[in-house]
Amino acid sequence: MINNASIPLIFMGGGCPEGLAIPLGFMSSQRSAELEADSLAVRTMARAGFDPTALVQYLQRVQVRTDFSKVYSPLPDRDQRLAKILSAIGTLPTVSYAPVAPAEFSAAQQELRSRAEPPVRPQRPPTLVRKTPE
Repeated sequence: MINNASIPLIFMGGGCPEGLAIPLGFMSSQRSAELEADSLAVRTMARAGFDPTALVQYLQRVQVRTDFSKVYSPLPDRDQRLAKILSAIGTLPTVSYAPVAPAEFSAAQQELRSRAEPPVRPQRPPTLVRKTPE
């Protein structure tokens, strides 16, 4: 018979509902899923014509190094993750990725702004006075 108290649990904050407990054993599968998603992202970016090294630069900027116990982190170690991405990039054919010209980017922004509908504004400013029931 399994004693439920012997299963180590972690209470996740962030995107999980309050009080959700996840067994710590699932963290290793979560980390391996992250690594697989990273390698898929590298291939997808390359096929779409984007420079996959941008993913490395993004992760260097966003995923900070921490001394927090790696047992509780759903993400793989930062250095391990970057090494795995760089090895996936190394398997791709060598292609030179041209950066998007600033004029093209500005034109795309302008086009999006022209197509966007203006926000609907109330005729009179909102009030904090509570309405009385009629």
